[in-house]
Amino acid sequence: MTDELKINGESAWGKYGLFLADGALATLMAPPATKDPIQSECRTENGTRTAYADGVTEVASREFSLETCMLAKNMATFAANMAALTTTLLSGEVTITTKWQEGMAYRCRYVSSTTFNMYGLNGRIGAKLIIKFEEPNPANRGTD
Repeated sequence: MTDELKINGESAWGKYGLFLADGALATLMAPPATKDPIQSECRTENGTRTAYADGVTEVASREFSLETCMLAKNMATFAANMAALTTTLLSGEVTITTKWQEGMAYRCRYVSSTTFNMYGLNGRIGAKLIIKFEEPNPANRGTD
């Protein structure tokens, strides 16, 4: 778990005790929707004329919810990690990278946390967080 997920270049596990839940990687990797191409219809022609800018389909911004889990050895560590994560999420652009996609950096904006459930686990404190992000430009995923 140590470097599976990085947020703004730092290990999410090392800094926050945060890791991706099952299925979260697939959510992150899902392709973005495309923008509607420029189209026009003419009554004197069959079909529809479709034009793509530079011959390429443009992508739309996307929102996604990333399911994560946070673990800490005690409540004080949990509270400190949660405060640090909140500060990072509210700092502006959040860059997410994973060890499975070298050269891929998701540049996002934090939107909200839709679920926050805390629980005790073998004397540790845990939480499930579903964090909602907006990726304004999915075409800009190259490494910094």
